[in-house]
Order: sequence, then structure tokens, then C-alpha cells
Amino acid sequence: MDASTTFTLQPGTLLRVPSVPGMRISVRAGRVWITETGCLDDHFVGVGAVHEITTRGMTLVGHEPLAGRAIDAVVWIDAVRPGDAR
Repeated sequence: MDASTTFTLQPGTLLRVPSVPGMRISVRAGRVWITETGCLDDHFVGVGAVHEITTRGMTLVGHEPLAGRAIDAVVWIDAVRPGDAR
């Protein structure tokens, strides 16, 4: 991934993203959980929040329903360009 991209996740949807340190995932609508390669903790991220990736590998982003409401989650991924990787 070498550019910024927006994804819409329906309930039950998983997004698999090749990732590098410094890549940012912003939540524009809904709530998601994020799991990074090599990290033991999941991160739950809601509207307006940003999660910065700390590891190289694969990141999973999953839709996290809010109180039983079936709304889509919208995430924006700001990829790190090759010269920017840490």
C-alpha cells in the first residue's frame, strides 16, 4: 500500500493490510479493532481516533459493532511512503 485509502467495513468484515511502522489508521465512522503482527494487544479505535502502526508485517482491522447497531465502519489508512519507513 503506497497511498492513503478509505475503506468501508460492514459488520463482520475483516480488512487485512500489509503494514510498516508509522502507518496510521483513522476511524471516520463506527468502531474497529486492530491487531498488529507481533503485538499481544488488540486496539479498539472509535470515531476521530488514530492508531499508529508500530510493527512491520500484517495488520487486521475488524468491524466492532456499537451496542448492537449495524452501522458500517469507515477507516482511512495513511500509508507510509518507502522513504518514510522507520
